[in-house]
Amino acid sequence: MSREVAQELYLRWLQDVWGGDAPTIRKSIEELVTPDFVGHWPEREVNGAGELTEWWTKGVSFFDDLTATLVLGPIVDGDLIAARWLMSGRYAGGLPDVGAPLGKLIRVYHTDILRLRDGKVAELWANSDQVEGLKQLEAAGYNGCQWFLQENAAGS
Repeated sequence: MSREVAQELYLRWLQDVWGGDAPTIRKSIEELVTPDFVGHWPEREVNGAGELTEWWTKGVSFFDDLTATLVLGPIVDGDLIAARWLMSGRYAGGLPDVGAPLGKLIRVYHTDILRLRDGKVAELWANSDQVEGLKQLEAAGYNGCQWFLQENAAGS
């Protein structure tokens, strides 16, 4: 796959999968991932297009007006693509222990590394600034890095 085709695939992945509505997400995942797709997130692993679709459509259901904006890349190296992007959306409710008002704009940076095979995404390593997301959502019990500062101050 040429560098240009790989970059185009990533841009479609970004816009249609991460920034799309539920029907667009389902259709795009079916078209863009291999049957044995594996997605790696710090808190879980997702196997196959069906599980990715179920998990991601549920995740994006908590936000309205989602957009995915490319910040850096995509950088192509052989069968790997890396990029940094910004997800923006308005909180729509439904998350437990969250104090953010409905409609609050939430912006979280993400980094993706994709492995391609036969012109499709076979594997994804995804990372996001979850701490910043929790802070913006006013998640219960979240107090920034105070736990770290207090723990280190006590040990000094």
